[in-house]
Amino acid sequence: MTLFKFAHSMIKLTFIFLIFCSSSLIAQKQNLKTRVKESNYIVVAYVLGYQHNGMPPPHSSYINKLRVVKVLKGTINRKQIAVVTGGYIEAPSFTPGQIVVAYLKKIPRQPLYYIPWGTEGVNETNHRGADIYIKRIQEMQQILKIKDTVQQAQATFDWSLRCFEHPATVLEGKLMLMPTFSIEAYRGMPFGQTFGKTPMQLRRIREAALAISRLPQYGADVIGFVGFASQQNDPDVIRYLLHQIQTATPENVYNVLYFTGYLNYLLITTAFLAGKETKLTPLIEQIAEVARRPAKRKRLIRKFTEEILK
Repeated sequence: MTLFKFAHSMIKLTFIFLIFCSSSLIAQKQNLKTRVKESNYIVVAYVLGYQHNGMPPPHSSYINKLRVVKVLKGTINRKQIAVVTGGYIEAPSFTPGQIVVAYLKKIPRQPLYYIPWGTEGVNETNHRGADIYIKRIQEMQQILKIKDTVQQAQATFDWSLRCFEHPATVLEGKLMLMPTFSIEAYRGMPFGQTFGKTPMQLRRIREAALAISRLPQYGADVIGFVGFASQQNDPDVIRYLLHQIQTATPENVYNVLYFTGYLNYLLITTAFLAGKETKLTPLIEQIAEVARRPAKRKRLIRKFTEEILK
């Protein structure tokens, strides 16, 4: 009996095991520091393929076949391993032919591994991205050895900035730099102690956010960091939002609604456009109303820009 046939024969036991782990499987997104710390195995691997157990949701699961390229944590002697995925609200993705970084634990007494997190338990990447992940993971492994909690927190912050500054790990950095969405981000930091207020750190955040925002897949995720780093409503944010609204196509018209909502938020909460709310808010509402009409939308944006410059 091959490894993968045996794995399928044990799928019911596996599923029971995963249900017992459900508190981890449906937990909030865990940042890279937590995954490095709490996983038993970290591997860089190629996805060879997968097999489905043939059952409908919520009982469906997959056995994913991986060829191990590099082990960053733990000891794995096999060249190929099987990772079971099932029982998740957001299941991690293994695309055949893709290189991945996976954060694993092992099912006792079975030749199977599992992921104790959802989608963030697997990073699909390319060779260059894998190299960056390897570097960041190895750095965090050294940071976790720092005994002094303040020093570890400062090192973690600097490491988070390095994550944020590279497209391959920008979302990892974002998760760390926004503890609102990542409760574990500053674990070990003394109460009331914060980092990220020095001019150099804020400048790095701002410059990285502006650079990353030019990549279509990440712009909406990081542009808010420009204003955060500037400690005010940054003109570059306004220019970015207006450009995105102006160039949106009918196919991605939701961007217009998203960015006009952001503009409206900036009008209410910041001083950059103070005193202009009465003129600008109606324009924002009109832009949203004509979202699917590019020509009229562009005319309204020109008018909006003229009002800002007055």
